[in-house]
Order: sequence, then structure tokens, then C-alpha cells
Amino acid sequence: MELITAHRLAVPGRLHEVQLALSAGQMLGLIGPNGSGKSTLLQCLAGIGRHHGQVVLEGRDLQRLPPDERARRIGLLPQAGHSAWALRVRDVVALGRLPWHDQGAEAVARAIELTGIGAWLDERVDRLSGGEQARVWLARVLAGEPHLLLADEPIASLDLLYQRQVMGLLRRHADSGGGVIVALHDLALAARYCDRFCLLDGGRVHACGTPAEVLSEANLLAVFGVEVHVDLAARPPVVAPR
Repeated sequence: MELITAHRLAVPGRLHEVQLALSAGQMLGLIGPNGSGKSTLLQCLAGIGRHHGQVVLEGRDLQRLPPDERARRIGLLPQAGHSAWALRVRDVVALGRLPWHDQGAEAVARAIELTGIGAWLDERVDRLSGGEQARVWLARVLAGEPHLLLADEPIASLDLLYQRQVMGLLRRHADSGGGVIVALHDLALAARYCDRFCLLDGGRVHACGTPAEVLSEANLLAVFGVEVHVDLAARPPVVAPR
């Protein structure tokens, strides 16, 4: 059984008849130009906002799941932005346990360790840098132990070291039996960690499948309008403008 499937998802003016499927153990890179519908699609998959079509999560209609159960199964990491919260980091991470109605001390401690934010626990989150805040938001999501993790450009404000660490954490979540759908702009980094891709263009699926099927020079030229050199056999993979 697939972890999540989307059937003919549509949001007027933003998404058009999107079909998508992800099995447990997979990490799917959601790629496409700015405004192609990546964030809107992630919100639909999380059950946020109105849309046409159907999302099925582990064999059940997402809209029929009670809100707490939906929040336990799906973790959404939105695009990073400056926080206005005057909360301590430890309290922000603990918010990830709200759908479970428990403190989940072990899960919270594990999320803090994995994201490397232990030194900031008593700091106010609104006083951290954008990159530091991004790691705190990820820790909050991981503390909730979701089956499916949806991440919208989670490495946008991170330096090179933490980009690799965050992508490694997402890959680890998939390898442990969960699933990850992550919106990204760095195609070379995405090719290094994702085993499936969905390429959006104008709210429509241009291509969906393995890296070789999606990250072709022809597909990327058609969608991005740029000639790209692709070498997926290289280590690390190469996806770069000519």
C-alpha cells in the first residue's frame, strides 16, 4: 500500500489535475520554477486549504481523518521565515507533541539531538538567525514522529554544512520506513538524496518518476528555459547550467 496518493488535485489558478504517489521508504523531490505550485501542493497533501480532488493517506481519505490523527501522521515544515514568537527553543520543539497530548520526552530529546540545537534550548527563538530557526522548526516537526514529512524548501537559509545535515535527516526519516516529500531548488543536492522526483510547471505535472526519468536535459530545458548539463552517475550528481 502506498503511503500517500493524490488524485486529480486542483486549486483554481494554482494546481491542475495533479496526480502523485509515494510509498513508505521513499523521498520525493518536488521541483519546478518559482510559482509552479510546489507550496500549494504540499499544503493540499497536508490537508490545508480548499481543493478539488482527493488525498489518500495510508488507505484512508485524508479529509475524513480527525484533525489530531492527521497531525500525528503528517508533519509539515513550511518555508522558513522570521519568527515573532518570544518562546524558548525547548518550548517550540515541545509543540511538536501537541497532537499526541503528551510530553514525549524521548521524542523531543531525540529531535533536539538530531538537529544539533541543544546549545540553544534556553534561547528565545525570535533572537536566532534564520538558519538557526530553520533547524528549530525541523526539530519541532521531528518531535511529532510523523509517518509522512512534508518540507517546503527546508535548506533555503542554511549554510552548506547544515544543508547536507538536514537533507541527511530527511533521507534517514524515509529510510526508517517513513516518507518524505521535499520542495527544493538545488537540483544537484536533490539528486543526491531523493529517489523520486515530481517536476511541476504552471501547476501541472510535467514529469514524475525516477531521477533519470525526470532530471533529463530535455525536461529541465522545457520547464526552466535553461540548458542544463546532467550527470547522475557522477558522485555527487551534477545538475548545472551550461
